[in-house]
Amino acid sequence: MKFFGENGWISLHKALLEASTIETNRLLKGKDDKDKLKSFFERGLLESLENTNEDIVVLADARLRKWWDSFKNGTIHPTKLPIHIDYPNYKERVRFVRVNHTDELPQYRINPKGKEKVNRQSGLFYDSNGIYYSIGIRPDTMQNTSHPEQKFNSPNKHFLHQRLIEIIPLGATELEEHEQLANLVYQMRRLNIAYDAHTIFPYPLHIVNSLRKYMTFLNSEFESTEFDETVILGDSEKIELALH
Repeated sequence: MKFFGENGWISLHKALLEASTIETNRLLKGKDDKDKLKSFFERGLLESLENTNEDIVVLADARLRKWWDSFKNGTIHPTKLPIHIDYPNYKERVRFVRVNHTDELPQYRINPKGKEKVNRQSGLFYDSNGIYYSIGIRPDTMQNTSHPEQKFNSPNKHFLHQRLIEIIPLGATELEEHEQLANLVYQMRRLNIAYDAHTIFPYPLHIVNSLRKYMTFLNSEFESTEFDETVILGDSEKIELALH
């Protein structure tokens, strides 16, 4: 892990200890800082590519688009990388996945065998625009909680409902690779061995977000519940996802 503005890589354990020492003057504030962020990331990615022969998958929180236009809706494209890489051999080894859990995502319902009923499904879904949607499983302690209504039909009512996570693979030209990337992200939501439930973010982003606990000066803009507590376990039957 590398903090913005630092040159060296550190372990997660050390990052947790150092997170509380970060001062507000190191936060992004203006256009110049946005350019510095891009340069910092690109240098780090190039360094990682130089140090390994393995392919690299970059997971990008969709909220990053506030500082980086390449990740905005209307700018991203499924077959194009959001950054420029000069070296062709490096370019082929990098893929990005934008992960979005913000309130802009549509309400939805899952219709088992085309029938509309109480939502008890989980899984990875795909739409014709090349966007994947991940719905995780509910913790054991909440399995029996249900509600006769659906957010799709009652978006303004407050009750437990599966959280929809948007997954957009970037840089791959073949559908098969897009599916592999989306499934990788979906599976990484199950890597927290301490809980029998999906985290909202795939595990690497979940860990990075956990550093916020130690950064007490931050406001609530980037706050997020750590675990997806609004998900209901379902059967493994073929289902239909309807977005609203």
